[in-house]
Amino acid sequence: MLQSRRQQQQLLQVDNSQLVAIKGEVSPILMATNRCEFDAHRYYAQNGIFQQLHGQMVSIKVEQAHSLIAKIHQVRARLKIYFRSLPQPLGSYAERLLLGFNDPQLKSTLQFASTLGIIHLFCISGIHVMVLLAILRYLLVHLAITREQRKWIEIIVLPCLIIIGGAGNGLSRAIIMTELQLLIEKLTNRYSGDCWSLGLLLHLAIQPGLLVNAGGQLTYLLSFALRTIKVRNGWRQAVAMNTIALPAVLTSFYQVHLISLFANILIVPFFTLAILPAVILSVVVWPFVPLIVHLTNQLLQDFDGFLEWLANLPGMIVFGKMPGIIAIILVVLSLWLFNQHKLDRCLIYAMTAIYCLSFFWIHMPLTGEVTFFDIGQGDCAIIRTPFNHRVVMIDTGGQLHFKKAKWAQGVAPLSRAEKTSINYLKSRGITRIDALCLSHHDTDHIGYMTDVLKEFKVSCVYVPKGMEKQKRFLKHLPGKQKVQGIVASQKLPANLSTLHPSRKGQGNNEDSEVLWGRFGNAYFIFMGDLDRKGELQVLKQYPQLRADIIKLGHHGSHTASDPRFLNKLRPSLAIISAGRKNRYGHPHQVTLNNLRRLQIPYLSTQRYGMISYVYFGHYGHIKTQLVGDELSWMQTR
Repeated sequence: MLQSRRQQQQLLQVDNSQLVAIKGEVSPILMATNRCEFDAHRYYAQNGIFQQLHGQMVSIKVEQAHSLIAKIHQVRARLKIYFRSLPQPLGSYAERLLLGFNDPQLKSTLQFASTLGIIHLFCISGIHVMVLLAILRYLLVHLAITREQRKWIEIIVLPCLIIIGGAGNGLSRAIIMTELQLLIEKLTNRYSGDCWSLGLLLHLAIQPGLLVNAGGQLTYLLSFALRTIKVRNGWRQAVAMNTIALPAVLTSFYQVHLISLFANILIVPFFTLAILPAVILSVVVWPFVPLIVHLTNQLLQDFDGFLEWLANLPGMIVFGKMPGIIAIILVVLSLWLFNQHKLDRCLIYAMTAIYCLSFFWIHMPLTGEVTFFDIGQGDCAIIRTPFNHRVVMIDTGGQLHFKKAKWAQGVAPLSRAEKTSINYLKSRGITRIDALCLSHHDTDHIGYMTDVLKEFKVSCVYVPKGMEKQKRFLKHLPGKQKVQGIVASQKLPANLSTLHPSRKGQGNNEDSEVLWGRFGNAYFIFMGDLDRKGELQVLKQYPQLRADIIKLGHHGSHTASDPRFLNKLRPSLAIISAGRKNRYGHPHQVTLNNLRRLQIPYLSTQRYGMISYVYFGHYGHIKTQLVGDELSWMQTR
């Protein structure tokens, strides 16, 4: 953590080796605690990183760079500083396309490219290496360098490009394979078809976890396809490559845009022949020929606008998470299909049938579920009935943001909802939510509401009576979004019943929605942040109330979960949703002691991560993302 703007500017201007002293705490990297969440622990472990350091920078001093690798890193740092001085968006494009840096100013452009399935253009890979090599060879030829000398220069320059370009999977794959080909040609005077397999083996030796992540899988799958398929025509080859990549894309990203094929056919050649060369030329001639830079900037701005227009067109298909074995079968069949001189109709019919069956299997599951997400210090649960007939979300979670100095604000990262609940729902093929029930107006319950409303069609937002009139709440809703205030005894989708509030309120803790329903063979009750007084009022109004599973109120706070209320319900399981090391100390020890005294077992998202009750007919079972001892180093409860 930086303590001042001066420290930030000092780091931004670093162009050589530095020795940085940091005072802080070393801890393991947190693993994914929800299904379908990005697993940072696994990702960094594959790259040989197992610990993280949280602390404050104490001092920084220059260290002399002695090794060749350190000097190449210096060149990269100085190029970054130079690119930062360029007009925008040229500077951001140069950082991304030539150095592999993720400039925050390109965030929206990258989102549009990802939607259209052309994000690979913004990741340094074979296309970029091909263009850079073409420029290098052109210069060497015009400098009257002999063919033999040119090859040696290329052999020397290519490894340097891995470091300068950020050593991404696509870049490393392209350079390793090209380097091997050049060396084999130099030593044996013949072309070898083994460079792909040799390159993969060498890359795996350097990075053993290469093929575990989507980037490594796609770069080697597509490069293999380019070498093996019989299709060579431009647009037909684009169709083949998109068909081959589709199963891997659906396994990792769950959705595809209908115009992604068109975008690849249209944009890839333009990007390769116009955008990338224009960026390289402008970087070289700035500030000597400002007209070229001005024209390139205008081109990039128009290109960004075109991507935004395309990405906002309708046609996004949320397919869901394709099972790995099905994806492998489809990839093999796709390679087989395009490795023939004439397309096999029977093979096309078989692949179409597999896609259709997979789609219906994902979108019409036989089981239902009640899932509590590990959303941090907040609440978020989903109720999904069999065949995805009804989908109800109870609260969205949210994070309190404390005011920071402008220099320390940075660019807002993806919200935790986008990484967890939203991602999970898309993996289940869900595109609409029948009811979004917001228990009350606290940020930790409704903070991610705008993210949910942006990603899903929500039939109705249900809030405690009175909250639907509050301007501070309504200003976060789209103009046409249906909102309804509810009170006790009202029925909601998925056979949910409202037990509280009994009258109009302000949407405070004491006005929290309390929802009750039966799923499988278990009765559930969701308490929001209702306090003890409210719990006893619910009990008074519904003296015969029973529940098998209770989501405890207020994250396990001592202000909720009255022992008399728990003793009357006698649930067989209590669920606690609270953030790890939260500033409130939730769940409070008095609540845990009461649960133990009443012999009510409990599961906490702090310790077990995502908690799901999965049911089929009248049979159901609990499953958790974590076993329970993985986070013992955090002293979770």
